[in-house]
Amino acid sequence: MNAQLFCIVLTMMTDGYDSLPVERIELACEQAEHLIETVESYGIPPSVFAGLIYVESRWDPNAVSRSNACGLTQVLPRYVDETCDELKDPETSISVGAWSLNMWTRMTIRVDGRSVRVPRPGGIQEALACYNVGHACSENPRGARYAEAVLRYARHFARRAAEIETCLEH
Repeated sequence: MNAQLFCIVLTMMTDGYDSLPVERIELACEQAEHLIETVESYGIPPSVFAGLIYVESRWDPNAVSRSNACGLTQVLPRYVDETCDELKDPETSISVGAWSLNMWTRMTIRVDGRSVRVPRPGGIQEALACYNVGHACSENPRGARYAEAVLRYARHFARRAAEIETCLEH
């Protein structure tokens, strides 16, 4: 996916979702190239990460949750090196959020007395649940609902991107 297509899709994402204010769409378009490069370097589909940001903050870089999660990707500063103010920088939030989601795509198990990182059995859906609720992700229904909301958005985003690409080819 390229930044221009990402921006077009995000601009058109109104049916079935709350439309975003113009300034947030502009911000998303400004950050599209950085987002795509960053998440693709981790093997995360841009549509999934767009869904994560939509669900977490609706592209509000100044969002702060009741639990003090900050920025576009709503990362908790206590788990990373960045402060809440630093996480309000869109580029920083995207970078740290992508790193964090990537960390949740794998888990540590013990094999022959050694710690080994392996892919999560539930794939990106389980990783998203863990991103939202932490280590109790497999037992927490809130994490499952969160993951489904992100993936529902991602599927819609991906369908829109495919439709636009088909139109551009003809």
